[in-house]
Amino acid sequence: MSKVGNINDIVFGNPLHAQSYALSEIHYLDTLYEPLQRYAFPANSSEETKRELNLLAARLRKLLADEDGVLTSAMSIHFHLDNYLYDEVARHGLAMDYKTYQELSLDCLNVALKLKYYFKRPRPYQLASYYNLALFPETTDGIDSPGYPCFHYLKSLLVMHVFSDPPSYNVYKQIATNVFNSRLDLGYNYPSDLKFSEMVFNKMIRHKGFRDKYELDKKML
Repeated sequence: MSKVGNINDIVFGNPLHAQSYALSEIHYLDTLYEPLQRYAFPANSSEETKRELNLLAARLRKLLADEDGVLTSAMSIHFHLDNYLYDEVARHGLAMDYKTYQELSLDCLNVALKLKYYFKRPRPYQLASYYNLALFPETTDGIDSPGYPCFHYLKSLLVMHVFSDPPSYNVYKQIATNVFNSRLDLGYNYPSDLKFSEMVFNKMIRHKGFRDKYELDKKML
């Protein structure tokens, strides 16, 4: 069988020991888990995946040739997401409650990890060589889980929804957009990873337990 003939068997791999707690924990958002399993990612051999890989390779080439600090910013988001979110919010004279942020982070991690290791989608750089694409990320440090859905982007969307109000919404929306672009520019996530993250986000914010925990219905009054 040819190399490309095996491409649909390629998966990211097994979880780290440190991730096992979240994967085994009984969580109040587990009711979302089974319905979201229905939304499979495009097959590794599909035309959509090939198109996505070509898009990422082009974006990464542009990023590595850029001299305006975009790469530095994208890497900062990758390695220091919490600091980035806090710093950007503070830069606009806003603030996030630390305890609420920590709770939100844990909820996001639990949902994202369980879905990631159900699908085990390989990262773009793992497939690029099968298509003879020069998709060479600056580094793969910090890539310790599958990319479907994208934790970074999902978290930024949740932060936007929980902490923003009408006057500050555009600030939080821009922050989430910056995170979105950074994942594509660095070649760490497919566009379909990010689209699925938006689907997960929409399911989470409609979950009654989530809405009650973060008092989202009171916020809308």
